[in-house]
Amino acid sequence: MNDMTLYYDYIDNMKVPMWLVVENFEWEGRTLYLPITSNFSTGDMDNFEGDELSVSVLISDLILNSTLDDHFGINLENVESRINNQGYSQEDITKLVVRVEDVKEVFYMDRVNLS
Repeated sequence: MNDMTLYYDYIDNMKVPMWLVVENFEWEGRTLYLPITSNFSTGDMDNFEGDELSVSVLISDLILNSTLDDHFGINLENVESRINNQGYSQEDITKLVVRVEDVKEVFYMDRVNLS
């Protein structure tokens, strides 16, 4: 099961979601699909535990699947290729860090393309 935490920052005294952090995920398969409507744990960015090795998920790693509404995918092959190029392996990575703004952009681009 994927554990997901939504980390917030405060901008102009407003709580703004910044990162979605995925832990306890499986590297099996080419794509990891995650719901955008879920009861995420939440945390303040100041309390982000950066002691464990994590990898940033780039916007180019994000995909949508027309059969899975309200989900987005992470292309695990792309992520694995990047970490391997840096001398790490799947077993080294404990967290995937996704920018919330990137997820919003992918969903927005999909809506624009359907118009």
